[in-house]
Amino acid sequence: MRTMGIDESYITGVKSDKEKFLKWAEVVPFTLRNPLYHWTHLELQRYFDVHEILNNNTAENIYHQSKILQQPSHHVQGLLTQMNVKLVCTTDDPTDDLIHHIAFAASEHSSLKMFPSFRPDKFIHIEQSTFIPFIEKLSQVSSSSIGTFDDLIQKLKDRAHFLPK
Repeated sequence: MRTMGIDESYITGVKSDKEKFLKWAEVVPFTLRNPLYHWTHLELQRYFDVHEILNNNTAENIYHQSKILQQPSHHVQGLLTQMNVKLVCTTDDPTDDLIHHIAFAASEHSSLKMFPSFRPDKFIHIEQSTFIPFIEKLSQVSSSSIGTFDDLIQKLKDRAHFLPK
């Protein structure tokens, strides 16, 4: 979607689920021969019994056909259970608070497990103006100052090994 110039508000932003779905539908035809095209249609068929091709012309109808989405069996955890998923790993920044992981671990979710993964990409680009703010944020999250390269490496290791209880 970003490659197609779609505003971030329709991707990870504040737009409604319907608005985001309609924007995705505009992009889907451009994903032909990409797994995203096939996955989109496979999931529409497999989980929502929708056999139309998703595009700008069919999006509104498909969105309304999928009112089944409002049923608990088609919420995220219901779909994951239906697909027999046992483990979900998310992509996380070393400074993320992992509050959703902590809440998930504390709740009752049968056999489903969720773990964070580790993306320290921001800490590689020392030449960028964002580097020092990342260091400061990591220092806050780890509740200790980072004054040396060894401190930074240790804090990144600590965050890599952090698992919500």
